[in-house]
Amino acid sequence: MEIEIALENDITRGDWRIYIAPNPDRYRGGFIWSIVKDDGIWDEGLAWSTNEAESDAIAAITAIQHQSHA
Repeated sequence: MEIEIALENDITRGDWRIYIAPNPDRYRGGFIWSIVKDDGIWDEGLAWSTNEAESDAIAAITAIQHQSHA
């Protein structure tokens, strides 16, 4: 599946959207990510870099898609 960078930290993968933003908790740092589809948040997490956040979000989408096909 093709990944399209819509904005700097807004990624589209099919009908899924990945949002990545700096973690508002300055003590912990890093980035927060969330995956959205059908106006709902399906998963979210923390990562140290934007690359790690993108990778984690894509892995979460893949896991969700495999669960729905099982």
